[in-house]
Amino acid sequence: MWVQFARNTFFLVYLAALDRVPKDYFDPTAGTASIAIARFRATKHPKKGTVFLNPGGPGSSGTRLATQAFANLIGEDWELLGWDPRGINRTSPQVQCFDSQIDFNLFVANTVLEHGFTVAFTSNLSDPVIEAQLVEQSREYLVLQKTQAELCAKNMGNELRYMGTATVVRDLDIMAKIFDGEDGKINYWGTSYGSVLGAYLVNM
Repeated sequence: MWVQFARNTFFLVYLAALDRVPKDYFDPTAGTASIAIARFRATKHPKKGTVFLNPGGPGSSGTRLATQAFANLIGEDWELLGWDPRGINRTSPQVQCFDSQIDFNLFVANTVLEHGFTVAFTSNLSDPVIEAQLVEQSREYLVLQKTQAELCAKNMGNELRYMGTATVVRDLDIMAKIFDGEDGKINYWGTSYGSVLGAYLVNM
């Protein structure tokens, strides 16, 4: 396992690929994955360690979080490391459920996936008409999600099994060992689904 820095995008930010990460931590014959990372260097010393950043989604890129804005929030004596979890953005393999972006756009066009649930917050949810609208939109949402899951399974095959939350947490553990040592503490900041990652991290 090794870290290869790909390019310098700003004098404090480095984009890299953490290569040869196990696809399956329990089956070495499954092959390897590559995790995209962005590292924002600490500007004050001595540095305290690394804070790992994840914006949630699930499906959002974490590499965009390694910025001066987060250094201002967390502290400039921390190194910041954002990463793209399994299947996302520059990480490989990627989730590719549709043949093209156009196909995806057509799939969600004029549906609840594009517009969201459209009942106004000020509506009386006990009104039978409003309730019927919510039920109809919920059914549409579930059908679309089921169809998308079937397309993902068809087009991705076994690759999807390597992209679960528990595997992402194991990737985080490996990154922490590389950057802060075998006995280093894992310092983590996450929001939305990123808080689920944090809960898995604590429990695992």
